[in-house]
Amino acid sequence: MDRFELLRQFDQPLPEFCILPEHYRLDMTSDLTECTECMGPLRIQWAVRVHPVSLSLGHPSAVLHVKCCQNCGKTVYPEQYEQLSPKNWQYSYETMIEVAKLRHDNLQDKEIQQKLQLNYGVTIPLATISVLANRFLDYYSVFHYNHSAVAIKTYLKNNGGYVLHIDGTCETKGCQMHFSVIDGISDIILATYKMKGENKKDISILLKKCVEKFGHPLAVVCDLSQQIKAAVQHAIGSDIPFFVCQFHFLEKVGAKIFDQAYTELCKVVRKSKIKASIYSLYKELKRNSGAGLIPAEELKQFMDSPETALKQGMRNSQARRSMAYILLEWILDFKTEANGEYYPFSIPVAEYVKRCQRAMEAIGSVFNENKNGKLEKGKCKTLQTIYEKLTDFFANNECISIYMDQLQAGSEIFDKTRSFLRMQSEKGQPVNRQNCEAPQIDVSEEVSIELFTKELEMKAEESDLYRKPVQTVKKYFIKYEENLSGHMIRINENIVINVYRTNNIMEHFFGAFKRRLRGRIGVRNLRRQIDLMHPAAMLAENLGKEKYMKIVGCNDVHDFASIFAQYDQEAWEEQNSRKAAENKSTHIPKKMIRNKTFLGNFTDALKKSFAFLFKAS
Repeated sequence: MDRFELLRQFDQPLPEFCILPEHYRLDMTSDLTECTECMGPLRIQWAVRVHPVSLSLGHPSAVLHVKCCQNCGKTVYPEQYEQLSPKNWQYSYETMIEVAKLRHDNLQDKEIQQKLQLNYGVTIPLATISVLANRFLDYYSVFHYNHSAVAIKTYLKNNGGYVLHIDGTCETKGCQMHFSVIDGISDIILATYKMKGENKKDISILLKKCVEKFGHPLAVVCDLSQQIKAAVQHAIGSDIPFFVCQFHFLEKVGAKIFDQAYTELCKVVRKSKIKASIYSLYKELKRNSGAGLIPAEELKQFMDSPETALKQGMRNSQARRSMAYILLEWILDFKTEANGEYYPFSIPVAEYVKRCQRAMEAIGSVFNENKNGKLEKGKCKTLQTIYEKLTDFFANNECISIYMDQLQAGSEIFDKTRSFLRMQSEKGQPVNRQNCEAPQIDVSEEVSIELFTKELEMKAEESDLYRKPVQTVKKYFIKYEENLSGHMIRINENIVINVYRTNNIMEHFFGAFKRRLRGRIGVRNLRRQIDLMHPAAMLAENLGKEKYMKIVGCNDVHDFASIFAQYDQEAWEEQNSRKAAENKSTHIPKKMIRNKTFLGNFTDALKKSFAFLFKAS
């Protein structure tokens, strides 16, 4: 066991007596005595002094004794140093890998710097942390695509093949996108690609690379993107099954069904300011809770048995005020009706209006029991205020009932479509991007789309309200009919592949990646980080998967140290290629516009541009 292995097992800060002295002399010489090309004798010709940074060796002042062949003149550097660090770079492979591992563990750059200082006694500048992490990704890209592709391809073939799931990050407009390809069977990330936007050309490059390295997929699953579909036909061909995500399909259909009525209802609610009014009343009651409200436990007892609570000394006026408060809390808690879903799988504004209407009817039924139609003045002022606000809202906006009827009819058609596609999980929870995958459906259990659309046509004859939603559903089924069924692919008599009916595997992957990234950098908007991120950053998520590490023949990420030394030249070319691509980026560095001479240089350049233009004309 070497020193680095011992230090890794030592979790506490490194004792002072274990820290190596700064710039101690370390001599390195090749063990070869004969030239590998002409078999001539090797003699030490000169020495080179370098200052590597290594977790196991600290900060030595290394003296490399370079040998030279006496016959052909070939120079031989010490093999130990070539295994220690990349050519023309001071940081060792183990340092680069440890930084990348700590970055993958979601540590911030400052935390990584402190951990290396405490556990290894090595000081690395803060700005160098990102450089080391990106350099690791350059080496890992070469390893994955050029030297592990055969092992991965063999595994996929023995596994029956692979199902290609493809999608890209979707940040704000103008931000570069990171497209990823994941095998839906083994959950291995096969390829990633950074592009300026979703376009056929760049997606085709990614797909061709994937096919070249890992073979043709059994099927392709993606969202409703026409650019991806065109790229698949161009790069892979149209002879493989192509499926669209049924979750995205439902999302598109629902948005189209509810679009007009939902938009108009939102306008009415916003214009009436009923939400602000109800919330203002709720905040006022909460602000005065010390004097006018009773504790929640006592309120629960009052609601269970009002007479008993009043006999025990509870004030009637105080109880009614607390009842008004809990009613407002119930109205404002309308989002629970969504069951964790979002538009169009739930319609929040419609749920809010429904709760307002039910609250108004509940208060009205109490008031109507009084012989005068309302309680005595001043006896229930808060409930009276709520009732008046709600009755004015519905009385002044008679169109609400029309929009609610349209949304109700649309919801019935949408729910029928959802049931037809069986987009319910085995536990009965609705399928969305956050929870589990939709259950698989045997081919023999699939219902004909034609029969379903005929059933919808019969429903449309019952009322005019159903006609438009039915037409919308039919239109989308006609467009995507061939991409919505046939998810069970038989390889042979013994192997049947169940293809996921949604592309949620990609949604879960991007969601988990972004949550970890937000946790590390502490910001919600990831536009800048995604824009500047290394193209292979998402590909490196494979390193946390035990199955992948076993396929490529590594037990731990630190096993890459000896492997990377073999690919130094290829990694150097990969780095140069990445930097060349970054130089073509339209992203403006902040230091460029924050320079004090920026405006002067800008003015001079603009003047010369116009002068050249006028001279040319």
